[in-house]
Amino acid sequence: MTDDVVCEREFNTVIDGEVVPILVQWMKPTHEGLHWRCDYSIAWPDRPVRRFHAMGADSAQALILALYMVRAELETAPSPVRWFDNEADLGLPAFEATCERDPG
Repeated sequence: MTDDVVCEREFNTVIDGEVVPILVQWMKPTHEGLHWRCDYSIAWPDRPVRRFHAMGADSAQALILALYMVRAELETAPSPVRWFDNEADLGLPAFEATCERDPG
């Protein structure tokens, strides 16, 4: 890991019958004007590395949003992505549906 990498996780997918790794890295959030930016990268085995970022009101929000964004990208990959052998959980936070409660 480099100095800018806060954390990383290796996921896997199956391509042509072979299990191959997908390395994801989240970088240290940086202050940009009024907001914070958290870069991340996804090293796909069969396409170019995906580099993108999330913006937040503070560094914690930027990192949390980057975690959410990676989860969304992994869940919509052409081939199923797994963390270890777990088919149901990538071990990343997920957006929860919220609904207004009727106070009456």
